[in-house]
Amino acid sequence: MLQKLSAGPLAAEELARSCQTRTGGRFTGILMDLELEGFIERYVPLSKGLKSRLVRYRIDDEYLHFYFRFIQKHQQEIITGRFSSIPIFQGRDYLQWQGYAFERLCRKHSWQIADHLRFSGIQYKAGSWFDPKSKTPGSVQIDLLFERADRVLTICEAKYADRLSAEKTIQDFERRCRALLQRYPRFGLQKVLLLGKEIKVPAPLRRNFDEILYAGEVFF
Repeated sequence: MLQKLSAGPLAAEELARSCQTRTGGRFTGILMDLELEGFIERYVPLSKGLKSRLVRYRIDDEYLHFYFRFIQKHQQEIITGRFSSIPIFQGRDYLQWQGYAFERLCRKHSWQIADHLRFSGIQYKAGSWFDPKSKTPGSVQIDLLFERADRVLTICEAKYADRLSAEKTIQDFERRCRALLQRYPRFGLQKVLLLGKEIKVPAPLRRNFDEILYAGEVFF
């Protein structure tokens, strides 16, 4: 079950099918145990209540993320002493894992982001948002969204990279913003770019985002 989730978030029905079993009974009990132990996280779109049927599950343990990505597939080499980490740390897969790890860091420390943006004194909810029924082409997933009592949505784009493509970053981000406003038509948007590294930010990105924050100034 954990191995299936290592590829990405899944709904309970999708997870059950991938494990060649059915939801309910023992399957539900295992999910609850894994959640209580902190291995997985159960989440719904921020705009929905906890009883929503739009439930997804994802791995929440940092070691498990690393294990399934880099250790499991090299177990035999590690045991026999023939393993070299150099190809891993220079590969694209490791760069992608760094990006996902930074997104999780931002999500787990959302209160620090709210404090840094100076709206922590306002009542808010923070979490992920997704809409499988969105009219916007492609899947819509926002890893960190703040729904604020002052009717402002702070939508965060987290990036851990040495350089960014301004055109692609803006295009993907604006697609998610359009989908979000279908659900929150009377809210304003605050667009935030969170960067894990000190990099040169292209001018189009600076114009598109209201705030650009670096991990060092927010978390450390």
